Amino acid sequence: MNKVYPLTTDKSWKSALLDADRLLLLNSSQTDADKFMSAYGVTGVKSWLNSKKEISIPGIISLVHKEVKPTDLTVRYGTKKEKLSFAATEDLEELTGILAKTNKLKPGVKSMSKLKAAGGWLIGLGLTALFGWIMHGFATDTISYSDSGRRRWAGKLLYKLAQKMGPELVLAVSAAIAAFIVYKIYSNVKNPPNEVVYE
Repeated sequence: MNKVYPLTTDKSWKSALLDADRLLLLNSSQTDADKFMSAYGVTGVKSWLNSKKEISIPGIISLVHKEVKPTDLTVRYGTKKEKLSFAATEDLEELTGILAKTNKLKPGVKSMSKLKAAGGWLIGLGLTALFGWIMHGFATDTISYSDSGRRRWAGKLLYKLAQKMGPELVLAVSAAIAAFIVYKIYSNVKNPPNEVVYE
């Protein structure tokens, strides 16, 4: 099968293709199988720019995705795993179906662990607290921004925004975002979503 699957995996894979007994991944967006294989076959310096990975299909031991409207698929092979984010649920389901059929992997529904269900939201809560603390520091002038460095424009922009908002509004916005995240953590921990596990 020579269909290219668009991926949206952060900072890594943008295209996937099944080639005989391999799952090929590329960090550039390709829509055509020939162009994908051409980019995949590049060597030298361009090969570094066109980062790629090959996963042996017979080596895949399990596939995991959420039960409802999945967009993320975890592919386990040997002792390693790769998380792929798909642009469309239909593409994830199609590719998963092909891999599961090829390797005779049987699907089963399991409840996601509470830690895993809360994981991403916990990170978001931590980042919200950190960002809120920095913005409050900018608003009260207890934290100064640097005029040097590659991202000085970002610091200046955040500083000006915090100054315009004032400490009270910064705290109110940060608290509102944190409250929403806490609600999502509570919801996910109380009723963890189901996952479909192919083994």
